[in-house]
Amino acid sequence: MLEQLRDSVKHLGRPQWRPMLTYLANLHEESLHPPCIDLPYRWEEIAPGSSLGVQFGSWDTVHIALDAVASDPQHALYQILNLITLQQYDGMLPSTVRFLENRFHIATKTTFPPLWPAAIQDYIELTKNLEPLKKAMQALEKQIDWFEHHRRVEGGGFYYLDYLDRFWESGVEEGVRYEGEHAHIQPLGCIDATSHVFFMYVHAAAWSELLGQNNNQWMLKAKEVMDFIQTELFDKEIGFFFDRWVVGDGEMRRLSFEGLWPLIVGAATFEQAQRLIDDHLIEPTRFLSEHPLATVAQCDPYFDYWGWRGPVRNSMTYWAARGCYRYGRHDAAAVLLERALNQTERQFEATGKLWEFYHPHGGSPLTLTRDRRMAPIQDYLGHNPLIAMAQLWEILS
Repeated sequence: MLEQLRDSVKHLGRPQWRPMLTYLANLHEESLHPPCIDLPYRWEEIAPGSSLGVQFGSWDTVHIALDAVASDPQHALYQILNLITLQQYDGMLPSTVRFLENRFHIATKTTFPPLWPAAIQDYIELTKNLEPLKKAMQALEKQIDWFEHHRRVEGGGFYYLDYLDRFWESGVEEGVRYEGEHAHIQPLGCIDATSHVFFMYVHAAAWSELLGQNNNQWMLKAKEVMDFIQTELFDKEIGFFFDRWVVGDGEMRRLSFEGLWPLIVGAATFEQAQRLIDDHLIEPTRFLSEHPLATVAQCDPYFDYWGWRGPVRNSMTYWAARGCYRYGRHDAAAVLLERALNQTERQFEATGKLWEFYHPHGGSPLTLTRDRRMAPIQDYLGHNPLIAMAQLWEILS
């Protein structure tokens, strides 16, 4: 059913990557399910190798769509249309949902990073088809409204519940940013949530223009948030972005990949982006691990080999490469992609599987754990947009 996706990898990238990419294309097809009462289009489960049951949603589905959009744009569009079909009445898009007894069930009442507009934008740029845009814009406006009412911080920025209740709606379970006691009872602006809302504003502005609507309100909101990120969330001392309560505090600073989001979404100044790339992203003692992108800088005292404390998600490497490409740093993007694809292929050859996350120093994924107990899930589609990574690498080569 996904012939276009399978055909696209036959001559893609380096020859040694192609068995792995073919396996991934077949995995996409094996993960397909027919429409159901909750989802109007065929859909892919995010982790067919998981023992946790059939799941759909969160940023995993966005990564699946991004992996397919260049070769099978209609299939990619279906994944995002299915995703926004799950939007609640108040505008919240729930995090991962589980499929039980022919229905989807929301496990937790939390949201997830709103990155899905990237897949719609890629679809539009490729196909020039604006037909899905009205529905996407309606969903985006509702989600923006939800963030503005439920995750806005007085004084500037937005936050995720991670700060208060450890629900990990940022997608980063047990993140190092929340180690230790914090002096603030009320949340302050978080670098990831604030960057993601900026990302929504930028797409709302672009889509409004395409739909022939006035986009002034979205442009103004985007500029306001961008100024806040550039001035309040950038630590000039070390050239990195942090949550607002950490900026300037050497004791609390944690070099985790969430500080890269302004680069990824285009909220950093050109100078900030270049410093971030040179001093941190492609610095071998920080994020440029043997298999990049280490999710915590290797020089950070909290760097470890479990969860999001060092192990590599290829999806985050892909986002970082897109950010480098956005700021004209094709050299950095190519290094990230080539290293990640080479190391993923090396582990595929050794195990015959694709993994939820990888060892930053090239070791076996089976030496890592998710939460000090469970090993990474095998054949995890949701964090492995390897086809998209190889396609971007070809553009850069």
